[in-house]
Amino acid sequence: MKAVRLFCLVSALTFVHVGCQKRRAAAERVAITPVSKDVMLGRTPLHSAPNRKVCKRLIDQGADVNATDSFGMTPLHTAVIRNHIEAVELLIAAGAEIDARSNRGQTPLFWAVTQGRRWIMTRLITVGADVNASDDYGMTPLHWAVINANQEAIRLLIAKGADINARAKNGKTPLSAAKDRGHVDIVELLSLQGAKY
Repeated sequence: MKAVRLFCLVSALTFVHVGCQKRRAAAERVAITPVSKDVMLGRTPLHSAPNRKVCKRLIDQGADVNATDSFGMTPLHTAVIRNHIEAVELLIAAGAEIDARSNRGQTPLFWAVTQGRRWIMTRLITVGADVNASDDYGMTPLHWAVINANQEAIRLLIAKGADINARAKNGKTPLSAAKDRGHVDIVELLSLQGAKY
């Protein structure tokens, strides 16, 4: 217990945060304070909820499903990054903002695309995620799918109405981004769909 207390003091995390991060059963038993934030990253326990039970308990106790951390990320962003499918479902059902933007303008869909989370991509799009949202650099989820050479995400986004010729602030379209990175197969895929430079 001394080690956990010392870690909490050094890292500015509460016991609940540590329990959540370490996926400890203790996180399910402690008196959870859903609004407490860690000092360094500004994350609430809901950002780190390790399983369905803890996530549900935090939501039931009034945790803010749209609370942002120091990076502007909501619990939905972090659930997507961690591939925590049950948390994604609970957060959506609790009213989490589907197109919440981080400090760089990226929505949870951006993270699902860059992390290659097909099920989560599909779910977010099904509940209304904007496939043409652009981040602070003017890049769309399709740009990021191309950069990450994720053909599955590229096909899904195009099928769901992504603008194949969207231009980022640097003037790049998904096709020119694919060409710049030498993704010959993606250049061919996009060209067959009518993409332009």
